[in-house]
Amino acid sequence: MKSRNLKTNIILSFFAVICVVVVSVAILGYYIINSNVIQRAQRQIKNDLKVARWAYNTEIDRIRLAFNLVGPSNDMDKLKDQIGLDYISVVDKNDLPTIKSEVVRAAFEGKALAATRIIGPEELKNMGRSLYQKSVIEIKPTPKARPTERKILDSAMAAGYAKPLFDNAGHVRAVMYGGKIINRDSELVDKIRSFVFENKMYEGRPTGTVTIFLDDVRIATNV
Repeated sequence: MKSRNLKTNIILSFFAVICVVVVSVAILGYYIINSNVIQRAQRQIKNDLKVARWAYNTEIDRIRLAFNLVGPSNDMDKLKDQIGLDYISVVDKNDLPTIKSEVVRAAFEGKALAATRIIGPEELKNMGRSLYQKSVIEIKPTPKARPTERKILDSAMAAGYAKPLFDNAGHVRAVMYGGKIINRDSELVDKIRSFVFENKMYEGRPTGTVTIFLDDVRIATNV
């Protein structure tokens, strides 16, 4: 009887040891695999963000190139359409007190500058009622979104460029500036998606989506 109990205890001990080893190996394997997957995912995200930034910067470079190929025109609206912008204008130093754009102000210092900036509602309205209406986005209640009492977003994100125009003496006589509104720009987010995800599809749907936020409001998305 004692021999049988001894055998049983030995078997149970071995079984317990095997269970501990199996569980330990399983936990270790899970940790290693999970850690590797997370690290790979993080690297992929960082690479995707780099590509997305590059794709966005190509839009700013396009505007810069267009500005370097053209000059002030008698028909600025026609020029705006030709180089694919939402707004374009020429201002001189007399306009400085009313200029809100940091990009334009910097150009008056003699340096061409490309940047992303936020345009407030009053400035948008001064650019034209149609541009203001195009930029306004209705804020819809969304799960986990930051609580807000705002019903609309009437500021706009813009990719803009400004270059100084010099007189014969080399002084800045005026600044030519323009840009493209990012709000509702589906073409831009589609372009970024094509670069990042290579337009890959799964079950008839894109494998990735792109959204540009202003604060926590989607201003351009292909979700």
